[in-house]
Amino acid sequence: MDYEEARDVLDRLPTLEVKPGLERVDRLLDVLGRPERAYPAIHVGGTNGKGSVVAMLDAVLRSAGYRVGRFTSPAVVDFRERITIDDSWLSEADWAAGVERIAPALADASDPPAQFEAVTAIAFDAFRRHAVDVAIVEVGLGGRVGGTHRGERGLAQRGPARRCVAKVSRGTRHGLHRDAFEEALGRR
Repeated sequence: MDYEEARDVLDRLPTLEVKPGLERVDRLLDVLGRPERAYPAIHVGGTNGKGSVVAMLDAVLRSAGYRVGRFTSPAVVDFRERITIDDSWLSEADWAAGVERIAPALADASDPPAQFEAVTAIAFDAFRRHAVDVAIVEVGLGGRVGGTHRGERGLAQRGPARRCVAKVSRGTRHGLHRDAFEEALGRR
């Protein structure tokens, strides 16, 4: 399977509906061997500023020497930008391989996952395959019952989940110290 074929598979999945519940993403993650349990994650939610907070956390953690996986939505320039490893888009070959790995769960699904759920599973798998030190995951539209929360649940065996609620407005100024990031990663 090449990237164009992989996109065709993803584009056949529902894109505009929010499907509360974790059963569909669990099915995908089971096929992948529960990759979300392989690394700590910072889950960013809130009304405004999620993308900016994710980008800042990514930049700060990379500058501190961490290998960082980032998952955001929606895409602004290109579909591939939703998943990055150390600020580089996931390659077309990695996208195609990710879709191939979840294909069995897509083919057998009487309740097909939404495209967002499939892409979330591909992101979690890519982060494990690229051995990230930490993943930064932007909350999806499903809120507490959305697929991105499985990354958070994977931390249950490694310690408490790390969450960041973004509220960025004019005049917001906060200094972040390296110790705060070490604590968020569970290393303090």
